[in-house]
Amino acid sequence: MANSDIRNKINIRNITAEESKEIIKRVCINTFEYKDNRKGDKDNISIDYSKFPEYTKQERKMIYINDIIDCRIEFLENSEEEQQLKGLPKISPYIISNYIWLENKEYIIEDLNNGLLKTPLQPEQTFSDDPLRMLRAIRFAAQLQFTIVPETFMAIATHAHRISIVSQERITDELNKIMMCPKPSVGWHLLLTSGLLNRIFPQVADLQGAENIDGMGHKDNFYHTLQVLDNVAAVSDDIWLRWAALLHDIGKPATKQFEPGHGFTFHGHEVVGARMVPKIFNKLKLPQHDKMKWVQKLVLLHLRPISLTKENITDSAVRRLLFDAGEDIDSLMTLCEADITSKNKVKVKRYLQNFEWVRHRMHEVEATDQLRNWQPPVTGELIMQYFSIPPGKQVGIIKDAIREAILDGIIPNEYEAAFLFMQEKGKELALTSRN
Repeated sequence: MANSDIRNKINIRNITAEESKEIIKRVCINTFEYKDNRKGDKDNISIDYSKFPEYTKQERKMIYINDIIDCRIEFLENSEEEQQLKGLPKISPYIISNYIWLENKEYIIEDLNNGLLKTPLQPEQTFSDDPLRMLRAIRFAAQLQFTIVPETFMAIATHAHRISIVSQERITDELNKIMMCPKPSVGWHLLLTSGLLNRIFPQVADLQGAENIDGMGHKDNFYHTLQVLDNVAAVSDDIWLRWAALLHDIGKPATKQFEPGHGFTFHGHEVVGARMVPKIFNKLKLPQHDKMKWVQKLVLLHLRPISLTKENITDSAVRRLLFDAGEDIDSLMTLCEADITSKNKVKVKRYLQNFEWVRHRMHEVEATDQLRNWQPPVTGELIMQYFSIPPGKQVGIIKDAIREAILDGIIPNEYEAAFLFMQEKGKELALTSRN
């Protein structure tokens, strides 16, 4: 719904205090805390969403109507204060705090209806008091699809250096919220143009820029990345898949080269990017174990399905992709399809058709070879027991040979075939059964 239609939709008028408590516009939450700062009382209010069927998560806009007294309304968002409130369930609303100060409600209602974000005081003072508010302003703009007014945005650019005094945990919390917006690119674009991105995440800022030499150029990898991120966000709420989208080309600046007569290349950027992921996660205080390794894996593999669309696909290539991706193959394919950002509709259609063919071949191969979460049909323990040898290089050689034989289609992924192959490989290594 357009901002201009909001006023008519909600019938703004003078309302009573009780009526005001029932009005929550375009925010999907279960409870909120109402505060009268003068009285210090609190009242948890349950909202009946059947009264607001027209508002959805994808339409995250916020309209606040103040009651007849001067007060502040705060929405808690997984904050420390929320944890201290007994019985208050986890909610995902918005902390407005200094952005919406309801003492001049007519002006505020007008700004909200116009989709504008302003600071209640002079923006310089607001951001000086707590520089994290600069990130929150950008996050609100992305979540609510509002516009930060020019004087406020200029103040963010001027005070961007002040973000250095904010803890990394608070910064990353805001970045994660931007990531979960319906269109995350809005927030990341504002971070770049405000100057904040260079200070809090320079590796992503380094993606910006397109270069042209002798009529040969390359696309702006920053805005390509944002398009990939939005494409993923349109089909998945998985925050780690969105992080993989943001980081999938993070290794390109380090691998960029110009080859005369050929153009710009980024050879090995997926390998370099995968190596960067642990350091980035560590710097941002993101999870260092399974989630980091999952994102790293997708960054490393993101070119593999695309390469299969450019050649005569073989069962061996499909097996190897299934083996390397395992249970993450569907997420990898989602990322790869999102990576098609060409403006050439014919080219996009061809790539997507090729991806469908790759999916079809994967289903066929998987049905016969069962390579997801592959476990070797012959284990190292069996090899050692059969040949009466200790752990060592020979065991690894036989295991690797069995795996490669299965992936190349020389033998089926079955115990009997693998056992016979093990015996033959043992003979090549001058090993015999001593049982």
